[in-house]
Parts: sequence; C-alpha cells; structure tokens
Amino acid sequence: MALDEVKTAAPAGTSLYCLGDGDTAFEQVAGLPQSTTLKFCTWSTVGAQTKRNVAQLQVGEASSLGQKLAFGYSEGKYTLNVFYIEFPVTAYDKVVASMTEQLGKPNASSNLPVLNEAVQWEAQNGSLRASKEDSVSQPPSTLLLLKKADAPRT
Repeated sequence: MALDEVKTAAPAGTSLYCLGDGDTAFEQVAGLPQSTTLKFCTWSTVGAQTKRNVAQLQVGEASSLGQKLAFGYSEGKYTLNVFYIEFPVTAYDKVVASMTEQLGKPNASSNLPVLNEAVQWEAQNGSLRASKEDSVSQPPSTLLLLKKADAPRT
C-alpha cells in the first residue's frame, strides 16, 4: 500500500503523521525513530489547543497504547512494509478473539519464537501476528504486527 493510500485510509478522526512533518515535540512523544532506510509514521489526533496526540485505535474491545507504520522507498514511492499496534498486555486474549472472528483460526504457530505467547495469520501478501511481548527495556505489552511478505507467496 502506498503512503498516499494509507493517508486516505486513515481511521475516523485521525491523520497520518510522519517523522519530519514539522512537529518535533510530537515526534519525540510518539517515539518515531530516525532511519536512513525507512519512513516512520503514526496515526494522530489533534486535541485541545491544537496539541497533537497519538491516536488510540480499537481492535474489538481493546484500546491501543500506540502504533507505528514503517514505509520503505522503492520505484519512486513509499510503500507500507510494517504496521504494528501496541496494547496493554492484558488485551492479548481480546485482540486474538477479535482477529479470529474477522480472519478465522490462526495458522499453526510452531515456527514462532517460543519466548512469547503468539499466534499468526498468513496471507499471500503478508502476515498478521499477535503476541505478548515482555522485554527488559519495555513494560509487557500485546503487539499486533502486520508485515508485508518479502516476496508474494504462492
């Protein structure tokens, strides 16, 4: 999906904000990383006194803590490579239930790392993974990760 298409598909009441769009204070709050190969963005809302905020997204009954979109540049345009939404760790079961209702039963998860609880759905053009993340540097969370396939699957 091209950057302009993603902007057009913005969730209601949000807009896509990308690193370098001019609000450096928001970029720090949103945690948009510097990169020489990717363009990082997030969905944002404008609140009181035109202060920009990271948008809260809903998946089923779960409200997000934040999200990031990473776009790669090729053939003269930016295209979406990865999109992830972070939720409280307690939202894992709700997120998986909602995605299962929408997409059907997840594919076998035997090839996923066993360090974290995770399930994955596969499609020809990418995958969607829901996982419980627990790292030393970050508080535990539920992560929903949409990743474009390196090459189309057959």
